[in-house]
Amino acid sequence: MQRKNEIFSEIYGFTTCTLKGESKMQKKMKHLISLLVILVLTALTIPSMAFAETKVAGQDALDSIDAILERVNAEYGTEIRRFTPEELMQRGIEPKEAAPLTEQQLVELEKRMRHTAETVIPQIELTSQRALEKAKEHGISLDNLKKRHENSLLESFNGLPKRSADSVTPAAALVTATKPINYAIAGASAYIVEDSFGNKKWGNVVRSYCETNIYQPKWFFSASPYSSVIDLGRTIYWTGYGDYGEYINGTQYYIGSGTQYAEMYVGNYI
Repeated sequence: MQRKNEIFSEIYGFTTCTLKGESKMQKKMKHLISLLVILVLTALTIPSMAFAETKVAGQDALDSIDAILERVNAEYGTEIRRFTPEELMQRGIEPKEAAPLTEQQLVELEKRMRHTAETVIPQIELTSQRALEKAKEHGISLDNLKKRHENSLLESFNGLPKRSADSVTPAAALVTATKPINYAIAGASAYIVEDSFGNKKWGNVVRSYCETNIYQPKWFFSASPYSSVIDLGRTIYWTGYGDYGEYINGTQYYIGSGTQYAEMYVGNYI
C-alpha cells in the first residue's frame, strides 16, 4: 500500500517528490518551471566576454589591412594604400595608430575596397579626363597642376593655399565663391567690379582653395588649385590636381589622384 504522505515517481529521468494531494500534472509543471528557471539563470550568468568578437590590433591589424589591399590591387590593377604618417602631416592630418579590427570589419573593408576599385576609381579617371580637356582649352597643363599641388605639400601646410593678390580697385567688393565638386568644395576669393556699362563682372582672383572634410567616408584635396577669370569676366574657372582618400575605421587610405574643375558665374554671387 502506498504511503499517503508522499509518492515517488520518475519524470524525464529525474526523481521527484509529490506531496499528498499533488497531481501528476502539477508535478510535471513544477519540474518544467524549474528547468526553465535554470536555463534563464544560466544564460544570465554567462560572461559577456564569451560573445566578444576577436580583434586584431597594432602591427597585426596593419598586416591584415595590407594583405587585403595587396589582393585588391593585384586583381584590379589599382594602387590603393594607406597614407604614410609623413603624407598625413603634409595634408594637415594627425597620424593615429590603427584601430583594432574585428574579422567582420576586415571582411567589410575588403568589400568596400573592391567597390572602390570597380566603381569609384573609374569615375575618378573619367572626371579627370574631362577636367584635363577643359584645362587644355585654357592652356593649362597637367604637369603644371601637379607641380602646384606637390610643391604646396612640401611647404609648411597651414590649411589653405595662398595666392598673391594683384592690384585691385579699392571700391570693389571681395566675394568668396564656392561650388561643390566630387567629395570637396572648390573655392575662390575674387573682387566683383563693374564695367563701363554697369555690368557686374569678376575682377582679380585673390585666392583659390579646396575645402574638404578628411573624416568623411571619401574626400578629395588639392593643395594649390588654380583659378582665372574667363568669359569676358563673367566666370571664374577653377581647376585643381589632388588626392582622393577614404576614411575607414580610423585609417586614411589613398585611392588615387586626379583633376577636377568648376566654374563660378558672377551672377550667382551678387
